Amino acid sequence: MTLRRLTPVLLVALVVAALVVPFALAQPENRTARREVRARTRPDTPRPSLRNRRPFGRERAERMGCDLGLIVKMKRVCSDPTVAGIVAVGGLKDDVKRKDEEIIADFESQLAKTKSLPLRNAIRLTLKDLYKKTSQDKKLLEHLRAMIAENDAAILKSGGEAATPKSDE
Repeated sequence: MTLRRLTPVLLVALVVAALVVPFALAQPENRTARREVRARTRPDTPRPSLRNRRPFGRERAERMGCDLGLIVKMKRVCSDPTVAGIVAVGGLKDDVKRKDEEIIADFESQLAKTKSLPLRNAIRLTLKDLYKKTSQDKKLLEHLRAMIAENDAAILKSGGEAATPKSDE
């Protein structure tokens, strides 16, 4: 079975399990049968308290909804290379404490290696924020101008039309 066919099956199984298991655990239990089993197996063991058991309520349902939403978002991040790359750009900047100069040097080298426009845009926007933070206005403007030129060329290459200014005659 290929991964493409297996992923929806696993996702459906996870959703069903997430909905059925808490509901089954919240059902009232058969206390007399439990007493009989306990009497036969361990008569001297104290009975556990049932007061700590919480019913299946709105809070748990909302939490399960959030968990399911997180799974769906993670699936999207993992299956879309552009989104995964943008998340990685954010990770390069935020996940490890480094000096701003180190991060800038890292992103400048990554920008030279990166060919896809969405990732180049993400890197340039991150560099813009870093240059603003370190008061390097010339570099900030340089990257914004390069980003505008790069995106304009991509728009024209993809068949987009250049907007012509209207003349007031």
